[in-house]
Amino acid sequence: MRKTAFILFSVIIAGFLFSFRPAEKEKINWISFTELQELYAKNAKPILVDVYTDWCGWCKVMDRTTYTHEKLTAYINKNYYAVKFNAESGASVNFNNKVFKYDAGYRVNELALYLTAGQLSF
Repeated sequence: MRKTAFILFSVIIAGFLFSFRPAEKEKINWISFTELQELYAKNAKPILVDVYTDWCGWCKVMDRTTYTHEKLTAYINKNYYAVKFNAESGASVNFNNKVFKYDAGYRVNELALYLTAGQLSF
């Protein structure tokens, strides 16, 4: 009897504790350039483009700190189309009626060069 009561009590306490999980934080709604063109055609608003690379330490810091700030996240989602773009992407990207391809000389996508005005810094 005692063992059954202990198990029942433990299950109730565990259920109680897990029911008070903090609400999930709002995340930035990152979209692709393809999605951007469709959404922008329906409703124009400013565009935020995060140009990053997989190896960039500061890019990872931005993802962990800046882009998880609650007020900033809500503000970006409300007022901008947020696009995350890997500068080293080998895929062709159609943006602003132009096709951007991978540039082997710079080892980045031409779109990254275009968006940064040639000032690549990661």
